[in-house]
Amino acid sequence: MFKKPKFIRKYDFIHYFTRSRDEWFWSANMLEAQIKSKIDQYTKTLDLLEDEFMVDDIVDTTKYDALKDLDNDAIRNSTDPKIIEGNLVDQLAKIYIQKCYPDCSVHDFDSLSNCSLEEKFAKTCQILKDSENIILFQPVFIYKNIAIAKPDVLIKRKGIFILIEVKGTTKPKYAYLVDIAYQWRIINDVLSHLIQKKIIDCKLCLIAYEKLLKHKVSFVLTDNIFLTKSSVLSAEQNKNIALCLKYSDIYYELVQNAYIHPESTLKINELLCLDVRKKLKQKQLISYDKYIYPLLSDEFDEILKTLKEHEIIFSPQFLPVSQYKSWLREHEFWKLIHTYYYLSQQYFSMGYSGKLINYTNALDIYRDQTLSSMAQCIQLSRYQTKLKKITNYFENLNGMHSYVRFAHGVYLPRAIKIFKDLKPKRVFYDFESVMLASRIFDHTPPFLQTVVQVSIIVEEFGEIKRTRDIVIDPKNFTINDFKTIIDAVDCGDDYSYVVYNKAFENTQLKNMNIFIDDPIYTKKINTITADANCFDLMDFFNVDKQLIIIEKLKGHYSIKDVLRFINEYYPEFLAQSNSVSYTNLNIHNGVEATNTFALRFLGYIDDSTWESKVIDLKKYCQNDVKAMIAVVLLLELILKQK
Repeated sequence: MFKKPKFIRKYDFIHYFTRSRDEWFWSANMLEAQIKSKIDQYTKTLDLLEDEFMVDDIVDTTKYDALKDLDNDAIRNSTDPKIIEGNLVDQLAKIYIQKCYPDCSVHDFDSLSNCSLEEKFAKTCQILKDSENIILFQPVFIYKNIAIAKPDVLIKRKGIFILIEVKGTTKPKYAYLVDIAYQWRIINDVLSHLIQKKIIDCKLCLIAYEKLLKHKVSFVLTDNIFLTKSSVLSAEQNKNIALCLKYSDIYYELVQNAYIHPESTLKINELLCLDVRKKLKQKQLISYDKYIYPLLSDEFDEILKTLKEHEIIFSPQFLPVSQYKSWLREHEFWKLIHTYYYLSQQYFSMGYSGKLINYTNALDIYRDQTLSSMAQCIQLSRYQTKLKKITNYFENLNGMHSYVRFAHGVYLPRAIKIFKDLKPKRVFYDFESVMLASRIFDHTPPFLQTVVQVSIIVEEFGEIKRTRDIVIDPKNFTINDFKTIIDAVDCGDDYSYVVYNKAFENTQLKNMNIFIDDPIYTKKINTITADANCFDLMDFFNVDKQLIIIEKLKGHYSIKDVLRFINEYYPEFLAQSNSVSYTNLNIHNGVEATNTFALRFLGYIDDSTWESKVIDLKKYCQNDVKAMIAVVLLLELILKQK
């Protein structure tokens, strides 16, 4: 059991918009454990909680920021590499900000660990009244004895107040405006009563996108914010993305321009003034009124009152609610919650892949108590506009469009033709990677996804000829390690190169090619990635392609979803491929593998421990490759090709 905090905190306020009421005031760790305990009721032999394709340039800002806002002790004691690097980024950002304001003295409230919040608040007020030209790191502000704000940085310089929020990302995302607005509202209330002043300027301190040497991180201050949730650059700017790795200064300039370009951003200060509503487009206005307006109006106090009076619920049910996929940000454990819906099958519409039906529409169907199945749903015309591919999905299962039925679904005859492209000589391989704000090797941009492991099985005419596992110590990584990986995979044009999700492996190979910059390796990579040679098992299950539709999968098609199906109905295929249960391994999924590499790079795994970790990493990645052989056996059965 746990108690409510004495004061409402920033993330308590944000959770008002992003969580169900019965999850309010739950810590992230406790909530994650609660969801996993529900999932454990439905999965025994496979670890299915994998998110292996990391593409965002972020140091898990939400998770780290929440801990910073709620529990500094948890940060100091954490062994999560995302939290560790988040703390590192924070400390480096402090140095950067001091350099930006060299005429200001520093007061760091992080060092006052033995002081109560009230004592820190009193000290904050005293310093602000008595001092000029100061930088306050993590000062404390108490609002009406109900809520608390602990901004990353507050600067008082020549009588002007500047609020800065530090984020471990390269992009000024719209969601960060809520963080700023919360701090801005509380601090301004205190300042107006204390010294009749207000914050004049608000900024984000972000990670700068530029090439640096190994271990380095740099920063940039911006007073602009993206107006779109996705925070992407324009189509024209994205044409240069292929160049950004080799010539990251080009991309860096594009990002910097995006910070100040009026077409894609607005000033943070403008967005904190309600007059800005006149400049916003309809979609922007809807999100602004829902998430920002409450912070700038009397609704702020009403929300705080609701949170203050809320009684903690100790058994959250994770019933589908709109807050889980809000425009602001999705629930921090949405992927786990969705896995629970899928495995439990308690909420029939919620368990389907988002590629078949989006969350809002699935929620509408869930709320309609007259429906008991998706089959009923598609017969009702009022729901036709709420469905994506789900209508065709079920029509296909009924034998429409020339599909051939098998025991667990249907397949398109064209799948047989595609499967026959798989050559009798095959290289099955799988990469593991690491991605950090700190550079893994010299002259690279931040958040470069770097391949540090490959497992390979070479099969010829159904017989395994050789296997190889390469694990690279990220502490000693060089570009030559990319050559080692490519040399190990390349077997020539006579082979099919078998992967599950070629977008990941092929992208990594092309990135390696940019850094190696050697025609010999360009040829090798072109051989591996050529359409005639690269064979992607995921294509057969991808609902967009609709080659094979397995009813039980409900439109999901990750390799772990397919393995779950194989384990339930064809466990002999796992035995034939020598696959083992992931629960029997010391590393259970791609996230744990990535975290292991990150901890080693950050200095949290010593040499002797690393030796045992290398063995665990090899077993895990090799098991992924063996699993692909099991998938091929499944395809042979479904398509009657053996």
